[in-house]
Amino acid sequence: SAAKSMCNSMSASGSPSESSFLRWCSSANRSVLIALRGFIGAGCGVQDVVILPRAGEAEVFRGALEFARRFLAQMVPKGEASLAHVQAADVVDFVQREAARLHHAKRAKLMTTAVRSFLQYARYRGLIEADLKPSVPAVANWSMASLPRALSAVELQRLLASCERGTAVGRRNWAILLLLARLGLRAGEVTALTLDDIDWAAAELCIQGAGVSANRLPLPHEVGAALADYLRDGRPACTSRRVFVRMRAP
Repeated sequence: SAAKSMCNSMSASGSPSESSFLRWCSSANRSVLIALRGFIGAGCGVQDVVILPRAGEAEVFRGALEFARRFLAQMVPKGEASLAHVQAADVVDFVQREAARLHHAKRAKLMTTAVRSFLQYARYRGLIEADLKPSVPAVANWSMASLPRALSAVELQRLLASCERGTAVGRRNWAILLLLARLGLRAGEVTALTLDDIDWAAAELCIQGAGVSANRLPLPHEVGAALADYLRDGRPACTSRRVFVRMRAP
C-alpha cells in the first residue's frame, strides 16, 4: 500500500530514532508521535516507543494530542498516506478556523504549539519537504482578544472581490491581500518584502524574522501570479528594492 511504501522509505532514510527524539522533545511533541502512529503505519519504529507525558504536563499532552489529531484529520480527510500536498495556506486556514472555534487565548496558543510540533516532526520523518512551521500564525492575547481575530470566509471573499484588478492600485492591493490571506504574513512582513526575497525558480518567499533569522515559505501559484502581475504591470518605476511602494511620490 501507499502507507507501507512510505514507511519503508522513511525507515531506510537513516533518520535518528524516536528514542533520541524523545530525549529533548516536549509533551506537545510527544503527543504528535501518538497522532502520527496510525498515519505512518507499522514498521516505522514509532510503535516501539512508550510515549508518556512528562510530570505535570498531562493537560498540555492531552490538548496537544487533540489538536494534532484534528490537524491530521483535516489535512488528509480521505486517509491518503501523504502530507506532501499540505501548503502554508492550509496551515493558516486551519489555525484561523480553530482559533475562531476555541474563543480562548490559552487553548488557541496550545493549538498553535501543537501544529508547530506536528509540522516539525512531520518534516523530521520526511512526510513533508518544506519547512511549514514558520507559517503557523501567532495567536493574539490582549485585553481586546474577544474581538474577531480574522475575517470570515465570506468577508474575505468580499474584500478580495473589491480589488479593481484592472488598475495598478487594484493589482497592488490584490497581491498584498493574497499575501496576508494565503500565507498569513503580518503587515510589517509584507511592507518589508524586497525584490530579492522572491525566489521565482524555487517558488519561495524569504521572510526576514527578528534579528538575522529568516524563514522561507512556499509561494503558491495564485500568490506568485498576483505578485508577477503587479511587478510587471502596476509597480511604479523606482530605485527602491521594496516590493510594495507608493503609487505616487510624496
